[in-house]
Amino acid sequence: MKKQAKIAAFLKSFTLLSWACFLMTAAGVVVAIYAWLPLASHSDAMLIPMPLASMAIMFAVFVTMAWHHWTALKMRGRPKVEVSLPAGYWFALFASLAYLLIVLAGVALYYPQNTDPGVVVNLRVFSSALIFMNLGGLGFAQWAGLRLRAYYAPAR
Repeated sequence: MKKQAKIAAFLKSFTLLSWACFLMTAAGVVVAIYAWLPLASHSDAMLIPMPLASMAIMFAVFVTMAWHHWTALKMRGRPKVEVSLPAGYWFALFASLAYLLIVLAGVALYYPQNTDPGVVVNLRVFSSALIFMNLGGLGFAQWAGLRLRAYYAPAR
């Protein structure tokens, strides 16, 4: 019960940008499941809009991190704000990194250089990279967002 309360508190503290990263991660999981289904053919229709949306979100994460650093520089005299992400997040991030590395190693070992592996393999690589990148972005956005909230809380 205590663990569920921690998870609920973590989800309640999400910033809007963290929710966007979370939704793109969920979309990456859906694409990963689709890519591993034994279908006769796979559509690559999501290979253009999803990376563009993900890049826009990652740019917003970059801007948030820059804003955080600018705020931290302005408030150097104040006590340091301690923010940490839960252990479950770190487990999910490292699991997604392991999944990405396994997929990349499998493609590198199985397919010779200068060979088009096809839509299915491209979807598998894309989905694993999308999951890792957006989970990483979620962590950065959440960490920076919580620190910004803490910096501006006394001013309110």
